[in-house]
Order: sequence, then structure tokens, then C-alpha cells
Amino acid sequence: MMIFFKTRTIVVVIQVVGFLLVSTSALPHVARTIDGQDWILQSYTELVESRHNEVQDAFKNVLQGVHIGSYITASERGLNSEGVYNVQGKIMGKDAVVKVMKDTGTEALGEVLALKDRGELLYSGYIVISGRYAPAIVMVKVPGKVLSDTREYKRASDEEREKLKKQAIKLMCKAVADIAVHSHLLHYENNIDNTLVTVSNGKVSSAKVCDYGASVTFKVSASVTRKEVYDWCKARWTPSTWIVVSDEMPF
Repeated sequence: MMIFFKTRTIVVVIQVVGFLLVSTSALPHVARTIDGQDWILQSYTELVESRHNEVQDAFKNVLQGVHIGSYITASERGLNSEGVYNVQGKIMGKDAVVKVMKDTGTEALGEVLALKDRGELLYSGYIVISGRYAPAIVMVKVPGKVLSDTREYKRASDEEREKLKKQAIKLMCKAVADIAVHSHLLHYENNIDNTLVTVSNGKVSSAKVCDYGASVTFKVSASVTRKEVYDWCKARWTPSTWIVVSDEMPF
């Protein structure tokens, strides 16, 4: 069905749009801040346009020699991903995982950029999975387990679980701060499922972050300090907000 507008209607629309543009441009510019932190800059989805030359061929080729192993149950099928799989054998001498993407849009390209900046990107391209070609990102495997999947956490009392969470959050925030200073990017989505820990002698001895989703990974100011990032992280993530889904279930 075609829709026709009378000339007078078009003129009125143009006048209204012009007024809105003038009014908007007259407003004072307010710098965007995330969580009130001016050192958090563009997201990696926003960076894709200005750095498109770095990722324009990211999904051009079919990956050879990447053999998919078991599905990682702790990973999630979300809006942009169909889950993460272990890789059989090593890639470039490193343990690796494959994240299967739903498409090759801005989110996928942004994640390739983030992993590239982080130094954890191995390959990107198409792989064959379940009899079809799918876009995928091959990245360095982060060691450890989600805290809630560890034997120590499962056997712990409520009080002991609280202590384990505090230990994990402290180490996780140190890792996030180090990444911000060294790689100039912020791993923002630091929920419990994106933190892999090692537990030794009843204590969390290490915590590393994983999953650099482009819309929740940001460039940071080159002048940001470890303390600024660490303090922000510790304020944002507490044992009460770091919820394990099974903790809340009545069964």
C-alpha cells in the first residue's frame, strides 16, 4: 500500500523537524558517564565503526584445524552467542575455547576487537557445527571454574560461602583493575558466571574474568589508576549482588 502526503503536511513536518534540531543543538552538551565514572569511555560496539578496517575480514574464512570438543555448561546461550565449547588439542600452543556467535554483526566484531586488544584472540571465522556453518571466535581458555561449581562452595555453609564470595570478588576486582591499566579496557560485566576461580585449601587463590561481550566491554582513559578501577569494582560487586542462581532456588 502506497501512502501519499499533501504538500502542506510535508511542509509542517519539515518545520517541526527543523525546530527540534535547532532546539536540540542549543542544549548544553553533557558528557556521558557510566556508573558516574568519567574514565569509562566507548563500548566496543561503538568502536567497531572507527576501527572497522581491523575487523572487516574477521569472519571471511572457514577455520581449518579447529576441532570442537565438549560444550561448556557454565556458558550461556544469549542474544548474541550460542554457547562456548572446548577445543580439542591446543591452538598455537595454548588451550582454547570456541564461542559460537549467532551472526557477524557489531557485537561479534566488537568482541573480536576486545579480545585482540586483550591479547586473547586466536582466530575468528566460520566453523562447522551440528552440520552447518556458524561464525565463531577462538580465544585463549581462561583457567578455573565458576565459584558455584567448585566442590568447596557446594559443601560450604552459608557463612563459608559468604567468605568465599568475598575472597573471589577481591581477586576478581584486582584482575579487572590490572586489565584496565595494562590493556586499557574495562571488563564491565563481572557477574559470578564470568569469573573463573581456583580454590586451594578452602580459600579462593585466584580469580580471572572471561567473556568480553562488546556492549559491556569499554575502553578506558589512559590515565585511569588501578585504585580507581578497583574501588569502582568493589563498590559495584558485593556478596549480595554476586548471586548464584542455585542459592535462590527453593529446591
